[in-house]
Amino acid sequence: MSLLVGGYAGPYAFDRVDAERLGREASELVRGQGGALLVTTSARTSRAVVETLVASLDVPFTLHEWNSEADENPYIGFLGLADSIIVTSDSTSMLAEACATQKPVYMFDLAGPRVGQPKAPIWRRLNKNRMQAFLYRNVLLRIAPKKIKRDISRVHAELIGAGRAVWLGEAFPDELPGPLDEMPRAIARVRALVGDGIFSQRKSAR
Repeated sequence: MSLLVGGYAGPYAFDRVDAERLGREASELVRGQGGALLVTTSARTSRAVVETLVASLDVPFTLHEWNSEADENPYIGFLGLADSIIVTSDSTSMLAEACATQKPVYMFDLAGPRVGQPKAPIWRRLNKNRMQAFLYRNVLLRIAPKKIKRDISRVHAELIGAGRAVWLGEAFPDELPGPLDEMPRAIARVRALVGDGIFSQRKSAR
């Protein structure tokens, strides 16, 4: 199982509390399914998150810390080797790449524990990282122009609705949906943007 770890991003905090919860929930899933974890971080993953996550994992794992000075990046290999994938909910690119493998994808909710799960004491949740995320969600997302907002909750909802991902801790559907064919939609969008006239002229010229 691969574990793709992001970091703080706009409305999504990612501190030691989240790292502990991620390590605990990922370990529980691995114990239930068997196997081990292939863990890779991103450039946004803080040292505190890495250290706490490693301390919280109680199943076999391999860790690769990605940064600008790293000599290699096994990210694609980790996706290829895994039978299923856990992704933190802050990154649309990691979610898209994980779902493109046609393997079960479990999203780790950085907005907080799912219903029925215990929350950390409030004194552990009072830090700069969480305050920034709180202000982003409750101020910037409400008053800022749409083009600079970073709310990807709709992406999460669409992936769940399409049966391509579930929240970590929830059961995955028995059957995976088929591969996406985005070419017809992409062609239609390009035609709408540039106009059918250009395509007609090129066809006549041939």
